[in-house]
Amino acid sequence: MDSLPTEVLRNICSCLMRHDAKNFRLVCKAYSAIGAQFALPTNLFAYMTNQDLERLVECSKSEHLARSLLSLEYAPITLASPAVSKQVFKETAKWFYEDGWPRPAGGYSRYKTLITEQESIVTERKDYQSFRSALPHFSQLRHLTVHCGTYWALQWLGGHSEEMLQEFRYDQALINPQAGIRHLETLLLALSDTQVCPESLKINHINWHFFNRVDAQCRTLFQPAANVKHLRFSIDGKAVYGNEDVASCSNLMRTGVLRDYLSILTNLRHLAIKFDYSEACDSSFERALGYDSRLVVPLTKMIPSEPACAHLTSLSLGAIVCERQDMMQVLLGHKETLRELCLQDIFLGSTSWIPLLDAMRKELLLTRPYIRWTIAGRWEGGDRDGQSQLWHLHPHIPVFVARAIGDEGAVEHEDENLQNLVNRYILDGGRAYPEMANPLTENNASRR
Repeated sequence: MDSLPTEVLRNICSCLMRHDAKNFRLVCKAYSAIGAQFALPTNLFAYMTNQDLERLVECSKSEHLARSLLSLEYAPITLASPAVSKQVFKETAKWFYEDGWPRPAGGYSRYKTLITEQESIVTERKDYQSFRSALPHFSQLRHLTVHCGTYWALQWLGGHSEEMLQEFRYDQALINPQAGIRHLETLLLALSDTQVCPESLKINHINWHFFNRVDAQCRTLFQPAANVKHLRFSIDGKAVYGNEDVASCSNLMRTGVLRDYLSILTNLRHLAIKFDYSEACDSSFERALGYDSRLVVPLTKMIPSEPACAHLTSLSLGAIVCERQDMMQVLLGHKETLRELCLQDIFLGSTSWIPLLDAMRKELLLTRPYIRWTIAGRWEGGDRDGQSQLWHLHPHIPVFVARAIGDEGAVEHEDENLQNLVNRYILDGGRAYPEMANPLTENNASRR
């Protein structure tokens, strides 16, 4: 075994279970070094608490732990200050206690302690100091994720144990929705100062006010992420679609601020932008069908075209309201490289999905198209000109459910699900199924 090349031993380790890799490391020093990346955890999750930030620094001081770390997740969930009274705390949390949700550890006393602790972290900039100290030691760091949402958002994202989520199991009314803005700025500053640039950056549930700044600040903030290849933005929709904020957010996006941010990332290969509106889903849905002009933002104001993103191969958009002409202009701008396209809950303000689908089939060469969930627009021409149109593209929706929600498309295509037909239609520019007709029709549009 001593004569085996290091690469062979590394390949052997890659096939072992973690507990076997730990035993492998016990053989000798050389084996310990080779097996470290397979026996040690590759992902680190941290809240904005003293304990987690100290653990982050401690991990960076261990050579083997630091070298094995490939992914870092930071959840700066911040409780709103000042603390509410004990009575308000109980009333606020009452609904999910009664529904059987487990109580947060420590109850009201722990809640007050966390607020004091987090205020101290912000005042003393302990989060920045911790990242500034730890990041340079994570030489293999590839993926960085920032969760700016609530406990529930983390739970929906999945992949975290109950013990990991226990600390912040609070009603979202007690969470500061804009706190993530400051914490994301802090992390980007730490990346800049340490000159660490991960390949993948995911920013979940960031409040839209993060983008409300002058251009010089934008470029300074995002410059450390200039070499990022994979970027995912989900923008907190509770603020976006709230009665007070919807017009302000849309006006801000129309200025092209998001597009200007993204144009800095010249190595971008995969881009995902999604507006999350959770409880406001029904109201925003109705606004889209009612053609609320405040929601419509030209997609060209959000997605940069070449040469800024000349290597973009994958694009994912969710809960976007635009027009089909804008959509095609953006897609055609990346026609030469774009091969994967995911569109989820896309609403066309005053135009129809049928000609958009035809244009995608004619102009694009998509190897992995994925249009799903709700798509809506308005009929163009004919007796129903200007009326709303809607299709539910659920992957395996039962027929009885489809009938209950008025989705005749799923009923008609019981054997051939409508979502599959839509994506098959635009696959590889229509070459895969040259005789196929457009699956979106007036007959299978929802009657809702």
